[in-house]
Amino acid sequence: MSNHDTFIQQLKELDAIVFDERKVTCNSGKIYGVIEEAGSIKHTARKLNERNYDMVLFTYTRGVLIGGSKSQSLRLRDPSWMLPKYKRGVSITLFHKEAEAMSKDVQAGDILIVHDVHVARRPEFMQLTTNKYTKSSTWCYLDAKSLKPRITPRMIFQLTGNDIAVAKILNDWWMSLSTPAATTRYDPVFKTTEEMDIKQFCGYIGKDYIIMFIKVVASQLQKDNLLQLILTDFTPNKLPMARHYQSDDMIPSELLIQASLWDENATACLGIENGDYIELHNAQIKLSKLGYMELAVNGDRTSGKKEPKVKKISNIYNNPKVKHILQREEAFWKKVEQPSVLKKDNIDREDVHTVVDGSDSISTVEQILSDNHIEKDYTVYAAVLDVKPRDLQSWIKKWCPTCEWIEELDANHCSQCHQSINEYSLMSALLLQDSHGRRLQLQVYGEESKAMFPNLIPIRPEEDYVFALKDVIDRILSMNPEKPELYLNIGVKSYMALANSRQFRLRDTVFHFD
Repeated sequence: MSNHDTFIQQLKELDAIVFDERKVTCNSGKIYGVIEEAGSIKHTARKLNERNYDMVLFTYTRGVLIGGSKSQSLRLRDPSWMLPKYKRGVSITLFHKEAEAMSKDVQAGDILIVHDVHVARRPEFMQLTTNKYTKSSTWCYLDAKSLKPRITPRMIFQLTGNDIAVAKILNDWWMSLSTPAATTRYDPVFKTTEEMDIKQFCGYIGKDYIIMFIKVVASQLQKDNLLQLILTDFTPNKLPMARHYQSDDMIPSELLIQASLWDENATACLGIENGDYIELHNAQIKLSKLGYMELAVNGDRTSGKKEPKVKKISNIYNNPKVKHILQREEAFWKKVEQPSVLKKDNIDREDVHTVVDGSDSISTVEQILSDNHIEKDYTVYAAVLDVKPRDLQSWIKKWCPTCEWIEELDANHCSQCHQSINEYSLMSALLLQDSHGRRLQLQVYGEESKAMFPNLIPIRPEEDYVFALKDVIDRILSMNPEKPELYLNIGVKSYMALANSRQFRLRDTVFHFD
């Protein structure tokens, strides 16, 4: 018999029904559980829905709001509801018209005893909801250390000796675990982007707050109450943004995640600049409408003073969590070292010129950036200071001309139109600098990349092609930003990226090497 089975047997001897043996019901009797995660008390103004509890799966019909306007969400466990079989704890939402019926001081490890709740479940998921219609549900929080009730003036619950005995068994079981989850405020653990899962909350366990540390790559104020940041902690996003999206620092989209800050959180971050590190408290991991993983930090809907869940980290070098990100950033840039041929001193830049179709007028980078047109063609006279990624082999991608979609080299079919693909294209970014010292990043992909180097057609993933590509990149790059060696006319097209920010791509530009 396992250690968990021993505790389960002790609970059964006290007539306590464990979670794994709970059935769908409208009236549960008493339920006991250890609080694994605790949410804050919130105001709810939504209409409530009736549930058909005769079904294992949920069905909904419209209902009306009856009863309380305050809620608190918790997640519970007992010895029968253990990882890895059940990835999520038992979810319960308490409703009451008075906030004082709930405990704002509840901690992970506290014991919750609740009477008369609706139970709905699936094989690996259980949802408990207090009875909003009869308003007969009652509950009690027991402090994990003393097993004494936490003060809830608006919730009267008569404890029995059997309740205390059950709570003591649960407390003993919880303390016996080697790594009990010591979390609060619905933020279980600190997670990197790589470790995130949809429909969870993430953070770092701090003294009073759960914190996630990230680096700001870009920001865009969308509405009066919404600020969107593009962030990185230099770990991969399993569901990244559009693959042609790049940050101003040319960090690949696979290492980026978008965060939407609402209300007081947006206001608190209006001074954030690119390169700053910030803390996100209680960040929700979501799947966007476009299918990529993102974060959301919602505003506080309770009345009174609202404390932002976001702030800038001022001293990043003395922060141990930021230190790990700095180490990953350094490793990232070392991994994408410049191609060896870029280190040559005797690079021939003579007789390099470009031909740009379309607009004959020359714009400065400042004029392009300050223009309010979302889609517009420009020509800029600028030097190419850098290219990303610096591993030129990774520029080569499969290309679907039908829907203009990019796939990795091992793809045989387009993931959008499902047609077979045999053509290749380049996907990269160029960093430009005009004669005024202003810089602009250009995305390069699709048909434009196929035509930009006529002496390198067709594109192919062979080693000799990559060496030839390195040679032409060497010839167009200016290695000295203080005094660039080569200025060229380059076509620019502005567009709106999926992250709702204005981006720029190469257009109608052909490089000639006479």
